[in-house]
Amino acid sequence: MIVTGTNASRLYGDPNPAFTGSITGLKNADNITATFASAATAASAVGGYPSWQRWLIQRPNWAIYSVTSNNGTLTVNPAALTVTAADATRVYGDPTHPLRAASQDLRTATSSPPHFPSTATAGSAVGAYAITPSLTDPTAKLGNYTVTSNNGTLTITAASLTVNAGMHPALTAIPIPHSPVRLSD
Repeated sequence: MIVTGTNASRLYGDPNPAFTGSITGLKNADNITATFASAATAASAVGGYPSWQRWLIQRPNWAIYSVTSNNGTLTVNPAALTVTAADATRVYGDPTHPLRAASQDLRTATSSPPHFPSTATAGSAVGAYAITPSLTDPTAKLGNYTVTSNNGTLTITAASLTVNAGMHPALTAIPIPHSPVRLSD
């Protein structure tokens, strides 16, 4: 009798599929069944994991079979991870507040959230600056993802300037004496 597990695959973070397999070489309609399992869990890293089988042989027939087991393989593939920085706007001269994600799709809580740096400072000129998602990986989980990173835009707008001439002494009107002009002949 040969018990063979069927290969299967799934994405990182997904539950295991139902494992299947086959039994060949049975005689006389013997009632022998097999179940298939794997030690891999949803949190198991990308890679290959054996799926093994357990079989149930009804008592009087167990001794008449020589059993060959062929494990199947569960392949855990990288999950897609898309990180998109949210666009932001601020006024020239204001500090850049912490920038955030518009979306992200981390499959497990063991991965660190992204941060979103920009090259813009409080003194940066009016204009557009890239916000680039940056991922940290203190628990070494990024290898379980195929990462797509989408930049956002930080737009710096002109600051409003209000001038009230009557309030500032340097801008106050200074009277100029008027004198008659003579024209010579």
